[in-house]
Amino acid sequence: MDHPVYVNMVFETGGFLKGAMKELHIGRWVAEMDLEQEPRLYGDDVMYQILGVPSEIPPEQCYASWHERIFATHLHRVKDSAHEILRTGKSELVFPWMDQTGGLRYILSTGMLDYSYQKGHRVCGYFQDVTSVVAEKVSGTESSVASEYLIQMLASGYEAVHLIDLRTRTIKPVKTIQPEMWRYQDMTMERYYAFMGEKFGPELVQWLQDCMAEQAVIDLQGRKTYYGTREARQVGTENWYCVSMCLDQSSNEVSFILAYRDINEREQTRSMIEQLRYISQTDGLTKVYNRVGIEERVNQYLSTNPDKPGALLLLDLDNFKMVNDQLGHTEGDFLLVETAEKLQQICRSSDEVGRLGGDEFLVLAKDVAEGYVTPLVSRIEEKFHGFAEEIVQKLEKDYQLKNGVLKVTASIGVAVFPKDGTTFADLYHRADIALYQAKRNGKNTYALYEGEIE
Repeated sequence: MDHPVYVNMVFETGGFLKGAMKELHIGRWVAEMDLEQEPRLYGDDVMYQILGVPSEIPPEQCYASWHERIFATHLHRVKDSAHEILRTGKSELVFPWMDQTGGLRYILSTGMLDYSYQKGHRVCGYFQDVTSVVAEKVSGTESSVASEYLIQMLASGYEAVHLIDLRTRTIKPVKTIQPEMWRYQDMTMERYYAFMGEKFGPELVQWLQDCMAEQAVIDLQGRKTYYGTREARQVGTENWYCVSMCLDQSSNEVSFILAYRDINEREQTRSMIEQLRYISQTDGLTKVYNRVGIEERVNQYLSTNPDKPGALLLLDLDNFKMVNDQLGHTEGDFLLVETAEKLQQICRSSDEVGRLGGDEFLVLAKDVAEGYVTPLVSRIEEKFHGFAEEIVQKLEKDYQLKNGVLKVTASIGVAVFPKDGTTFADLYHRADIALYQAKRNGKNTYALYEGEIE
């Protein structure tokens, strides 16, 4: 491509710097946005390599090729970054981007405004592929599994990943086997049904509609979720796909994930489905079951062991909010992780531990006579009290609180089955009442369910 004079000046950097940038795989670019023309994007050789386009491509097509492969879920961030450049003169952003093979990449983009340009706006900047850095950073953290990382993992293993926003009933393509889907930033549910009907036939559309009907009974706070799979053949081909759907438990957004995978290699598909199921039922921070997972485990146990006695223990940390407020969310997360680990150590291997959200944990004690419930609770209370004291001592050593010592304890509510109920909903409700009674009794204690509180 023959670059304008200004663009050639930007790209003609000194030999050492130019060589260093090439070695680091940093590409330079210039974008021009005039009122009367399509946006244009010019790049050096490294930039074209990152984009996966030939160097002779027209600048308008170069811009379109870059823009159309930005994930629809992050278009607003890219637009915000562009507005920041126009407002402040510079901006830096890391965003997910689809390469020419359909895989997920992370791009670090730094842009600076050229104030001398009079025909519109001209921005000069750098691109760098930082996929390996982002992946390493995410995999090494103890924090909750971010929705963006879940999407990254799915996009690397599935042929297509679509997000359904349950609040707006719109579809966002993250990765797709139908390139025309990239034209739509927010596809309506009706258009999506028509689109998928053309590609996969009416049976898949009916299944999607049934899934959306199931959504009517889903508690969006996480108490229930829908998880399902089915096979579908692409119309006019022999290509079969396994379509998996689940609620995205790792995101603060309310959305379903639809993942399409080629099922010619069925064993690999089964593994990926199990991995998706595991992610959908695991709390990203503490690695115990999340609310969806522990509820399924409880209901499964109750349905297959209707006559065996046991208990549901609902545990809540006292003064947890003060930990977050006074010591920060990092210390709060540390306390939650350690709480989950300690509960797993105290409980038997047959018991199940889950985190319902915030500082609320649930323990399913299986096949336990009623007379064993009180000793079990005493063990948990005693052991956890000692654990909480260890945490408090550490905090006292590392932090000087203005209002003295911050004491962290636990309150526990217990519901016994089958006496207090035979479903998760009934047992959770009654354990919650017992927990409320334990709080009323001064916290740092436990209470068995003894009836509704008047």
